[in-house]
Amino acid sequence: MKVSNQDKDYLLPPGRKVDYLSGVYYSEVEEPFDKVKEYASYFEGIDNLKINYIQTRSESFMVKVVSTEGVDVQERRTFVSLGVAANTVSGSEVSPEVFESRESRRFDIDLDEVKETLKEKTEITSNRTKTEVKGLDVTFTTSAQEELIFPLINFSFSGENFYRKRSIFYPGEDINPKLRITDSPRREDGVFSRSFDAEGMPTQENVLVESSAKTFLTNYYWSRKASLPHTSSASRNFTSLPSISVTNLVIEFKEKSKDVREGTVVVDKVQGVHTSNPETGEFSVVGSVAWLDDGKKRVGLREIVLTGNIKTLLKNVVSQSSPRRCGSLISGDLRVSGISLII
Repeated sequence: MKVSNQDKDYLLPPGRKVDYLSGVYYSEVEEPFDKVKEYASYFEGIDNLKINYIQTRSESFMVKVVSTEGVDVQERRTFVSLGVAANTVSGSEVSPEVFESRESRRFDIDLDEVKETLKEKTEITSNRTKTEVKGLDVTFTTSAQEELIFPLINFSFSGENFYRKRSIFYPGEDINPKLRITDSPRREDGVFSRSFDAEGMPTQENVLVESSAKTFLTNYYWSRKASLPHTSSASRNFTSLPSISVTNLVIEFKEKSKDVREGTVVVDKVQGVHTSNPETGEFSVVGSVAWLDDGKKRVGLREIVLTGNIKTLLKNVVSQSSPRRCGSLISGDLRVSGISLII
């Protein structure tokens, strides 16, 4: 501190009253061994599938934040996750690996649903082909959104990145009149919900997009430094300083459709997200698990490349299916026009 320039904004936040959530802790996770074994053994020997990886994980932990400025909060939380990777092998032909993961606060993950999803997707990808897809809309499943859209939004709506002029969005900018995106740390169905953030500040719902760009997320320091509202979005572990992060990202689109995938290229997994440029929002990724849905059958696609920009992607959302949860994201399948496809 003696060799740094003084920074008047670098202060600890004052203590505030916290309204504690229910549903973030379940005592059943304190004795997890039988359930963890059940989860792992359930996926052994599925017909025609080569199971490459099974991980079950359960945690019960206490988060406590104390400061000299009056913060003194604590909360016990639980977390359960399941991850299964599988593919098919036929002679010398090996299909792309399909990975399915589910998270919860307790042992209520639907194992049958995970198994059927694995079987369905490995069947689609076991016979892939190259076919004309130019001009078709793209449907991003919740899984693909969690891999591609989530990190780009998390970066772009950081108050620090806004202050440093590294975000492609600005307050009040029109994005999509039917689109709403929120950071919702108090949702009952959010596995990363929390009563207080990493600085001990009470959490709140923050609207990032409602037709236009609304809010940039901040911790206490960046709310002062960037002259932005304090959104209680501090994130950290016990070895790091507080940074800024989304908790549960919720994407909602007013136009809902059960047939959101029909007539589109469906993308379920992407590779190469790390090569995206978050400061410009540009991406070029490989759809490692993707198929063409013509309404009657699904044809696995080989070597498909998607290029675009996160701002254009959000502007061109045209419909959405019913929501589901994938990691930190809650969203339905998103049908998007204007994505460049190369195959």
